[in-house]
Amino acid sequence: MITVPLDRTWDDWRQKARDLLAQNISPEKIQWQCDPHEFPLGSPYTPSVMPSELKLPREFVLAAMFVIAHRDDSTWALLYKIAWRIQNEERRLMSIGVDPDIRELESRRHSVGRDLHKMHAFVRFREIKTEDGIWYQAWYRSDHRITRLAAPFFKDRFNGMKWVIMTEDETIAWDQKELSFLPGIPERELPPDHKEDLWKTYYSSIFNPARVKVAMMKKEMAVRYWDRLPESQLISQLLADAPARVAEFQRLHGTLGVQRSWSTWEDWNENLEKCRACGRCELAPQKSADDPQAKFVFVLSDPNPVAREELIKRLVQENVNLADCYITYAVRTANGKKPRPPEIAACRPWLQSEIKLIKPQEVICIGKEAYLAVHGKLQLAGDIVRVSPTLSDAGTTPAGTSSTLAVFR
Repeated sequence: MITVPLDRTWDDWRQKARDLLAQNISPEKIQWQCDPHEFPLGSPYTPSVMPSELKLPREFVLAAMFVIAHRDDSTWALLYKIAWRIQNEERRLMSIGVDPDIRELESRRHSVGRDLHKMHAFVRFREIKTEDGIWYQAWYRSDHRITRLAAPFFKDRFNGMKWVIMTEDETIAWDQKELSFLPGIPERELPPDHKEDLWKTYYSSIFNPARVKVAMMKKEMAVRYWDRLPESQLISQLLADAPARVAEFQRLHGTLGVQRSWSTWEDWNENLEKCRACGRCELAPQKSADDPQAKFVFVLSDPNPVAREELIKRLVQENVNLADCYITYAVRTANGKKPRPPEIAACRPWLQSEIKLIKPQEVICIGKEAYLAVHGKLQLAGDIVRVSPTLSDAGTTPAGTSSTLAVFR
């Protein structure tokens, strides 16, 4: 048994591995000693004086230079074993995906690659003012020794900044001229971030519990990394407080329209007066007449008086009996802007109950917003109809037909 000391660098392992392979020393006779305090099991390693002309496949060298970042020190022995087998057993070993050693190599390469991706995605910088100007500081807890692999990405991405990224293994610094690699720093030695409380306050104010997907959060970022994100410390309490916050919102702003229908006009009007679900209603929403009766319900986009008067004018021109007509709206308040789909969806229960209470022969939608409020979706064809004087023989016709009333059915 030969004990080979190693400083966990590619150059050191490569030099010693080439020498050992040139002597054709099998893997089981080598102990790779990465920890100087580890007890040696064999005789000390003595470099050979004979030159090595060993050449290994390029795909192995590229994989090995990546996998050496793996934190498990048995990786050095795995790499030597694969190199020895390539030299002595199978030159094409790297292409045999079912081989146990190659599978283990790929597993460790995947683990390092995933950790590298997480570091690219989740490093968070803090602004630090120094005598040398503004620096951006970050600390990251990595699974593997990936600082050297990660450095080129951050150098390219943040080339115009002075930054330092610390891990327990190693520290990377970029001064806009060159990269430096310094000793690692324990997290407990980091200075406090005085802006963190401000960020937590802002995050709490915009927190939406309906958009939190805890399972997906855990899948994308393991819980052990959450303490790197200040807001993650708040999520559990914010979720617990969400029902009380919703109840308080309802108390201040009225019902959110959770109830889907109302059986009487009295209930309909009473609840509508308190609703602010669409976000358009600064004042009380447009209420209905008492117990209206009509054969035809016309739905407009919103309670715009100009649009209402124009519709009445057109109905009179078409000799329509106004007593048979009832005019309502996709949303209950006009604010000078076309209703947006979320606003229409919030007001839709009121319109649906309104139509059920009236029980008209036909519902006629004026405009796409009205159609969306009645049907819940838009169709691309067959939606434009014309209304005859009797409103009983409506047939399809292209939009813009002259003397008839073009509407969405």
